[in-house]
Amino acid sequence: RGEDHVEVLRKLFERLRKFKLRLNPAKCVFGAKSGKLLGFMVSSKGIEIDPSKVKAICDLQPPTTTREVRSLMGRLNYVARFICQLSETAKPFFKLLKKNAKIEWNAECQNAFEKIKHYLTHAPVLVPPLPKIPLILYLTIHDESLGAMLAQKRPNDRRECAIYYLSKKFTISEMNYTEVERTCVALIWVLHRLRQYTLHHRILPVTENDPLKYLLEKPALVGKLAKWQILISEFDIQSLGQKSVKGRAIADMLAKSSKGSGASDEDSDAEEQILLVSSDTWTVYFDGAVNLAGSGTGAVLISPDGQHYPVAAKLTFPCTNNIAEYEACILGLQAAVDMKIQKLQVYGDSTLIILQTEAGGLDIEPLRIEILQRPAYCMTVEEELDGQPWYHDILKYLQKGEFPEGSEAADRKHLLKLASKFFTSGDVLYKKSFDSTLLRCVDAKEANRLMKEIHEGECGPHMNGHLLARKIMRLSYYWLTIESDCIQHVRCCHQCQIYGDKINAPPNELHQMSQSWPFSMWGIDVIGPINPKASNGHRSILVAIDYFTKWIEANSYANVTAKNVAKFIRRDIIARYGVPEAIITDNGSNLNNKVVNDLLDEFRVRHLNSSPYPNKNIKKILAKTAENYRDWHERLPYALMAYRTSIRTSTGATPFSLVYGMEAVLPIEVEIPSLRVLSQSKLDEAEWIQQRHEQLNMIDGKRLKAICHGQCYQKRVAKAFNRKVRPRHFEVNDLVLRKVLLIIPDPRGKFTPNYEGPYVIKKILPGGAMVLVEMDGCELSKPVNADA
Repeated sequence: RGEDHVEVLRKLFERLRKFKLRLNPAKCVFGAKSGKLLGFMVSSKGIEIDPSKVKAICDLQPPTTTREVRSLMGRLNYVARFICQLSETAKPFFKLLKKNAKIEWNAECQNAFEKIKHYLTHAPVLVPPLPKIPLILYLTIHDESLGAMLAQKRPNDRRECAIYYLSKKFTISEMNYTEVERTCVALIWVLHRLRQYTLHHRILPVTENDPLKYLLEKPALVGKLAKWQILISEFDIQSLGQKSVKGRAIADMLAKSSKGSGASDEDSDAEEQILLVSSDTWTVYFDGAVNLAGSGTGAVLISPDGQHYPVAAKLTFPCTNNIAEYEACILGLQAAVDMKIQKLQVYGDSTLIILQTEAGGLDIEPLRIEILQRPAYCMTVEEELDGQPWYHDILKYLQKGEFPEGSEAADRKHLLKLASKFFTSGDVLYKKSFDSTLLRCVDAKEANRLMKEIHEGECGPHMNGHLLARKIMRLSYYWLTIESDCIQHVRCCHQCQIYGDKINAPPNELHQMSQSWPFSMWGIDVIGPINPKASNGHRSILVAIDYFTKWIEANSYANVTAKNVAKFIRRDIIARYGVPEAIITDNGSNLNNKVVNDLLDEFRVRHLNSSPYPNKNIKKILAKTAENYRDWHERLPYALMAYRTSIRTSTGATPFSLVYGMEAVLPIEVEIPSLRVLSQSKLDEAEWIQQRHEQLNMIDGKRLKAICHGQCYQKRVAKAFNRKVRPRHFEVNDLVLRKVLLIIPDPRGKFTPNYEGPYVIKKILPGGAMVLVEMDGCELSKPVNADA
């Protein structure tokens, strides 16, 4: 407008002076209504392409070299904002620019060139956008490229005018995306490419697929979807909600239309009709399933344009198949409600739900059947309830040709088929085997006698169940459930169980113990007896380790008695580091007695027990550093110092630094002074005290960092340990065996059994421990773990 022109010029000149820019007066025109600017014709109607540019392109001869093809593409890119879907139209040109491609201008290239020249001679007039009016973005998605047109409706006559045409060729990775993902990529690229327009206006995208629903209504986004959602969040985008009219037809027709501001009213009315799109019905298919592995539900929502939106959920509560179908139907309906779907058709394979929906069925409370936690064993030698063996009907038919009373036709047919594999010799029944060997059929009493004699008789090797069944058949005996009965018989053999291989797979997941402050929990253990004994007669080492800092204390003894343990706890733990919250020991008698318990009760310290796991670090250090293996008691203080000044994997720091807030000075640092020792030796007393105060102030941070490091370490250890877990479920009154712990050498030597028992489970404690009772009712003094 004329009244604003002077004010705009004033701002322009002020900015030119600020940045010290100069203008060429010969190229400056003031008050002009139209003119050429940067190669385009600018007027009150909008921006038009320069006719000289069009003539230069139309006069070009067909290219014969790669350089000429690139020159043509450069000219077209300069006026690409006026050309609709340039990338799709110029597809033959891109083939000529491929590596090692032969330059051959064929009919396809010439047709594309002619089409571009015809379009340039009828190029549209592009208009600048008006503020506070939404912009309409039409997107056309092809397999290898995209086309876009940015338009805006004028407020006076509601005509839709083009602002910018844009096109792009997809990359190789983008070509592998699904159609809706390519639409998302195209939308994000256009929004950022035309950022000068899209950032200050509301954008109304018109596409075949709805990328906003795909990005913003997903329950969880990862990878590229999350990245796209972040990139699109800064723009003001509103979906037009086209659901049924061919979205591609809309985008194609409007993006290809090259009308400018001079479009007729009929065209404008046609666009109004196109933008009023009707809504069709969505479809949902649901299904639920229950099996031994668990139960789950799933549903698939299908949009009118054929896009699939699957949802699934796992049921964490016990249910039947019908309950799973109900949950699946509810899941699909809930997803439809979340997506704000108005019309929906529901399909499922459950007649019960369909009849109930149509009011054609009755609602009956389900009858729940108790499900056992473990399968019941029911394959035993068939009981002779009527006093007759299992082969009585077969023998009777072969001898007299009579069927059992009350038998039906199907039973008789099955008996005939079964009897064809048997024959009689007097009163003895034989079965014909596949290798023509005759197997004598035996009853339940004879079968039990055979299994017992062959498995554990004079010549019984206590073989497994499968080998036992095969050996019985090689001896020409047979009954129907021979293999399963042999397996069950071996399971009940006491000798096979106590001499069986040890089960090393843990039954329970790792129980993690962590402490939040130093010296609140100690673990005490005994290393020994050590052979040969030391020169002072000591044969054992009493070790205590703090669970937080991994600080270690140890003393050597000739015999670790209850008095020595109590003295060690009072002098080396309580008197030095304060009263702990708890002390953990194994079940050894020298660590669990009245003297130790009275001392802990006096200071109100909890006494906990765990399985014996000896500390091997100190023993390894002593074994490597001792000179003649009898002076290890003299090397014990140096082994403790080496342990305390080494970084522990579980804390990521040395125990010394977590206790004192600084690192210890090693003997080598005195002989060859390190930078740390040299810097501290030059400090006066005041500076050293100040530095020490600063170290003590930062010790809490070091300890907090050690806690975080320790938790991560425990998670890694627990993850590796839990992979080996093979759950074993125990219940009260179950009979179990316990591993034999050879604390005292057994005189049987190699013939010592691996297990002892059986014991009866009296009580199950948290964490996998159990209280066991012997068969005569005598309770064991200490609980045992499930892996013991």
